[in-house]
Amino acid sequence: MRIIIVGAGEVGLHLAQVLSREHHDVTLIEAREEVARRVGMALDVQVTIGNGADPRVLEEAGIVQADMLLTVTGRDEVNILSCLMASTLTRLPMKVARVRDQAYEAALEQLKAEPFGIDLCLHPEREAAKMALQLMEVPSGREVAEFAEGKVLLVSTTMESNSPFLNRRLREVQAGVAPGGKILIAALRRGDSLIIPHGGDLILEGDQVFLVAERERVLEALKYLGKETQVPQRVIIYGASKIAQYLAHILEEGPFSVKLICSDQVICNRLLAQFKRVAVLCGEGTDQDLLLEFNVQDADFFISASEDEEENILVSLLAKRLGVRRTMALVSRLSYISLVSTIGVDVVLNPQMAAVDRVLRHVRKGEVLRVATLGGETAEAIEAVVGNCSELLGKPLKELSFPKDAIIGALVRESGGIVIPHGETVIKEGDRVIIFAKRGAVPLVERLLMAEEELR
Repeated sequence: MRIIIVGAGEVGLHLAQVLSREHHDVTLIEAREEVARRVGMALDVQVTIGNGADPRVLEEAGIVQADMLLTVTGRDEVNILSCLMASTLTRLPMKVARVRDQAYEAALEQLKAEPFGIDLCLHPEREAAKMALQLMEVPSGREVAEFAEGKVLLVSTTMESNSPFLNRRLREVQAGVAPGGKILIAALRRGDSLIIPHGGDLILEGDQVFLVAERERVLEALKYLGKETQVPQRVIIYGASKIAQYLAHILEEGPFSVKLICSDQVICNRLLAQFKRVAVLCGEGTDQDLLLEFNVQDADFFISASEDEEENILVSLLAKRLGVRRTMALVSRLSYISLVSTIGVDVVLNPQMAAVDRVLRHVRKGEVLRVATLGGETAEAIEAVVGNCSELLGKPLKELSFPKDAIIGALVRESGGIVIPHGETVIKEGDRVIIFAKRGAVPLVERLLMAEEELR
């Protein structure tokens, strides 16, 4: 695909990295010359210097030949205007705009209609807040992805030194965790390697285990693995970023006791007027005495979500040392994610990955409903509808020529029934399949899901 990205901020850069790595023809438009030059040297993309809302700049970047426009600057007005200008120049198959202001969000239907014609509005911060809530609802989960309108979950958890299943064969663990075949261990992440396992593989200390199950069975599986299953009630959020505020608003509507700590007195005063059931406290997250005064040690879950990612890491580690059960840190740089997970922070939240998942759904071939990037971007989980010409139809799974670096984790029948498949399972037309695949196997999976017109 030919894809134009407007804006070389954190979201734009991450999208450019992922899409260019998949050999899409990517052009990045950036107004700041120095930033544009750095991007041109660091990434295998074309770079156009200028305002992405300027029709002449869009034409120079190749908008007439493009298949997709992604406008992801930090300014909603630029993003919307860029899509509008593109509409005056050509009929683009897909236009995506990053829109964060509530006033624009209230006018989504107008933005989707002509003359704007925006197909998808991205809100990475809100998506990240929803992701944080999902992680809270699955204690001991490091990554969580929902499929089939939330009926199926893919959850990863780490096998620790006290696990009773260390050095046991996968088939033994699988038989215990899912005696009725209702749960599948789909993958293991060991160090930097992702493994689609076989029954004879051993479970080792430090392995990140990926489970696929119906939602109501996930906690049962985690309990069997010796993991924490008590959903947190007392939550502390540090920071006043958009993500922190969105999350506080969501939690305020639920059965949670929520405190929000902010270091800026002016912002604290403004937040006090916004919340009814959130206790807003003013103080520095790195002040140990102050955290103890705020009873941080009694919290079930501590989320550090300020605008400063280094501070988020430090504050999360301090909260953990003071006795918080679980911690989460908002981290933007992908290079930090694997490091942070090894030094004591339980969960890492990355808003860029949420944005990439939304975009990849529209980049993937076939009738794709959902894409989730997992395992430090080493894998994807894809939910898609099986069409009438798919090679997946009509044969037991054990007879399919399926990529060795991918696995079918679940099926959702047209009737709504959920099937955790085995070798004898047969896929039918109209089934929704949830496939877990290593990055390199995704093109092979796409081909199995492609519609007849895409195969021509």
